[in-house]
Amino acid sequence: MVRFTHLYVSGILMCLLSIHNVTSDSETFKYELNSIHYVHLDPHLAKTILRINSDIYLKPNKNLKNSYFASLRNTELSIEKANGTFLNLKKCLNMVLPSLSLLRPFVVVYDEDGLLKHITVHRTEADLSVNLKLLLSNLLQVNKTALVGANAAQAIKEPIYVGDCPANYTIQRESQSKLEIFWVEKKYDMKLCSDLKSNNSSGISSLLNNCRNDTQKHLKWDRKIDMILTAKKKAATCIEYVTMTENIQYLPWANSSKEIFLETLTTIALVTDKTSIIPPYFFNINSVNVSRLWYREIDQSIIKGETKNKDLSETYKALACDSTNQNLFMEFYEKAINCWKIF
Repeated sequence: MVRFTHLYVSGILMCLLSIHNVTSDSETFKYELNSIHYVHLDPHLAKTILRINSDIYLKPNKNLKNSYFASLRNTELSIEKANGTFLNLKKCLNMVLPSLSLLRPFVVVYDEDGLLKHITVHRTEADLSVNLKLLLSNLLQVNKTALVGANAAQAIKEPIYVGDCPANYTIQRESQSKLEIFWVEKKYDMKLCSDLKSNNSSGISSLLNNCRNDTQKHLKWDRKIDMILTAKKKAATCIEYVTMTENIQYLPWANSSKEIFLETLTTIALVTDKTSIIPPYFFNINSVNVSRLWYREIDQSIIKGETKNKDLSETYKALACDSTNQNLFMEFYEKAINCWKIF
């Protein structure tokens, strides 16, 4: 079991999120991210197509309520080539600028309920970098009110990177002699999300006009998050571990008989609450607050042409042409496809 910090919150003691009264500014938390993406083009075969690994550092910001300085280090993006071997995307020229953006520090701001308000990034940040930082910040949100009413199922609307979506909380609480453990499950009803950027953004309609035939339709879009939080008696509550599973099932294209099933498994684990890496202070006139995904024009050569990796290209086409869910990993797939052309 990892060590615990002592950062206090009004009403609830929190190791991370919604810090109201920080008693120390010396702690920098380190988490490890692992995200694995599978695609099913054959119903009997799940194939890994993309892998993302990174270290995440967060330091409480005493100058801004409920916020953290954050930084990503040792970020690796890789695609599977053959026989279980992976190609690191850093070898590709099209990853130079996103890689530099990933190294830029950012600020994460939560509200008093523990939900994400926004992240603050550089105005020229690469879309891919912004979207990954949004994902990490979203995964480290947990509603304080739901924890107070532990052991009861509750429906709470939460801001995530595609819109405001109802999350059904189920919380189990286990008390031990010196420790309390919270098992938190959040299931999102993605069909009831509001403020979807893809529905109210002028750039999305022009993007969809480039898609083949009609826009894509998904039969299924499920998102579930499991969290483990622990608390010592009269001390802080810490987010120890987070797992997000997201499943999207698409109807076949007009010229294809196969459905596309995309599965993403993303985990974040607390490694330590003491580390020498301190994210630098980061606020200036070039900063911008972001709460939703950043989209860019789709790569028409992928939509209209043939690529070496059918699994990647078919997944990219489905995501890019989905009128309600341009997935946050879409640009990762684009970079991987273009990298594949070189190697």
